[in-house]
Amino acid sequence: MNNQGVLSNFCVKKILIFILCFVCFLPFVQANSVFIYSEKAIFFVKEFIEDFERKEGEIDPFVNVKIKNIGGTIPQNATNVPFLELEFFANSSEDLEIRRIEIGHQGLGLLDDIDAVKVFDGIYRFGTTPNFSKEYNSAVIYFISDPVIIPAGKSKKISIVADINAVSGGGEHIFVINNVVIIGSKSGDAYKLRYEFDY
Repeated sequence: MNNQGVLSNFCVKKILIFILCFVCFLPFVQANSVFIYSEKAIFFVKEFIEDFERKEGEIDPFVNVKIKNIGGTIPQNATNVPFLELEFFANSSEDLEIRRIEIGHQGLGLLDDIDAVKVFDGIYRFGTTPNFSKEYNSAVIYFISDPVIIPAGKSKKISIVADINAVSGGGEHIFVINNVVIIGSKSGDAYKLRYEFDY
């Protein structure tokens, strides 16, 4: 039975590699529309191979995050104005730590309108309180001594808020998630994100 299982796994891998090579070759012999299709197919096959090679009982190294934008009129001199709600779902056997969140800025409002970007979990504030960088059009929140903990196998909600400048504040401001760094609290392994948008 074991030999048959190994042979079966070997054959399946060979088939998957053949499919991957085939879809990679398609763009060179077909129209441009097929190129878009083949890129999606390559991503699907790679992800399928990763799932196939993952050992039974091994934890999926992904964290699902649901993102909700919060809109509304922004008055001047307002504090802790909510822009994003994030809910993280940890499919892991260990607690996870959020170590860094990079927030991007969109909209017609000026970066100088924003005095500080913060993270709250409904009770406590976590991490640094940066302003937006004009060079990178983003603000990076670091959680060095106080990481946000996502309990193993559970979820954690946080809010991204900001203070508005008393002089120039207002206008259109849209926050987006550029990057999130999450690691296992025991293993130190990095976890990837799967995004879900709730608009």
